[in-house]
Amino acid sequence: MLADRLRERPILPFGRDHYARTTHRDFGGPYDYDLTLKPAGGHRLPAATLSAIIDGQRRLAAAGPLSIPVLVMHSARSRIGPRFTEEMRRADSVLDVKSLAAAAAGLGPDVRIEAIEGARHDVFLSDADARSRAMAILDEWLEKPPLAAPTMRAPDGRAHLGTPVPGSHAKEEPDDRGSA
Repeated sequence: MLADRLRERPILPFGRDHYARTTHRDFGGPYDYDLTLKPAGGHRLPAATLSAIIDGQRRLAAAGPLSIPVLVMHSARSRIGPRFTEEMRRADSVLDVKSLAAAAAGLGPDVRIEAIEGARHDVFLSDADARSRAMAILDEWLEKPPLAAPTMRAPDGRAHLGTPVPGSHAKEEPDDRGSA
């Protein structure tokens, strides 16, 4: 595979500083964060990283619908382009939100997708109005009990029930570890 041959060689150039201009104080944004951890032009993208992303997406698709509740919040619009515009301050300047929402819809039966008006790529680094709306949605979502208790499968395929969710109808499995 090409990614195996390229491994750590960057396959995409560093990006533009559009996103940092909407968020970081040094570029006209309201926040001060460590630019060594979140560089203005983004991180380099080695072929091995892209391969891992694609592999993870394939595994997720092959696993079938997620049985856990999922909340996906995103900006109400994308503004991606070669030149910075003021519209990027209240839009996702990194991802296509229509594609993101379409992919999220297929994650499982208990998926809530919320487009946040005025949100940036990092919804919680948006202006106060969008951030407040996102916090309200998150609080509401966290209060809602899931449709079913999350389950996991052991490597041999046997079902392993996790800890029942308070208020769910899942039965608690007896603890066979003995008492201490």
